[in-house]
Formats: sequence, structure tokens, C-alpha cells
Amino acid sequence: MSPRPATGLTGWKRARRGNFDLIITDYMMPVMLGPEFCRELRKDILLTHIPIIMLTGKGDTKDMVTGINAGADDYLVKPFEPETLLARIAMIVKRTVRNLDANPLTTFPGTPPSWRNSRPLCRREDYFAVGYCDLDKFKIYNDKYGFERATRPSRRPRAS
Repeated sequence: MSPRPATGLTGWKRARRGNFDLIITDYMMPVMLGPEFCRELRKDILLTHIPIIMLTGKGDTKDMVTGINAGADDYLVKPFEPETLLARIAMIVKRTVRNLDANPLTTFPGTPPSWRNSRPLCRREDYFAVGYCDLDKFKIYNDKYGFERATRPSRRPRAS
């Protein structure tokens, strides 16, 4: 018995069950094309952060734009150099980790990078200082007005 061919739908179902750091997909797949696969992944709040590389033989600009607009983070045309794919994987995973480490409210580096950067200072026998600012009871504002309003800049008119 031959194995069933992979389809976009089976890939989407597997992505929903797994815990992936990166997904590489093709544009042309049975049942669900690559762009539709990307759109479906981006609709799921638990999967939207996973980077997607579309690796395909479709090299037209129109296809590339369609893939990127559907949610692919990168687009690579076959044939490709393995070193190019490995470099793009490393770059996209590094960018994703950096983005996930950022505070969603300020976009400043969050706790994980702060701890990583402070470890060498702690090992040295030198003096250093750490400053930390926090707004007390800001969660109350978020709860009342919503996260969206709390994160966007004020639109008040300026005084003349």
C-alpha cells in the first residue's frame, strides 16, 4: 500500500495538532493550495506566530505576491541552493524569537532578553545597576478601555 500524498488540508490539520517552530509549504498542493493554507493558519490565534516559508516552483511575481499576501513570511523558488534555505530558516526563526520576546505594549525587549543580557554582568565582579519601571494598576485601564486602546498612541488634538 502506497502512502497517501500530502495535501494542504492534511498539513493544516497536522499544524493544529503539533508544536512547530517553522512550517515550509508548497504553493501547489492537492485539496488546499499554499496561499489558502497560509490564510487558514493565520486565522488561528495559536498558529499565527509560526513562520511560514513557501518553497515552490511557481516563480512568477504574481504568485510570489499572492503567497506573501496570504501570510507566508518568505518565498523561495525551486530549484534552490540548500545554503540559501538554511540561511533563510535561521533568519526567520531568529526574527520570530525576537518578536515573541518583545513586550506587545511597548515593543521593547521583554523579560527573556533582559535576563540574557544581564547574566554576563552578574558573573563579573563589577558594580552595575538595573532600572525597572511599571505602571501600577494599568490592568484596570486595559480591562475598562480594552487592550487596543491602551496600546495605541493618544489622538488628542495638540494645543495651538
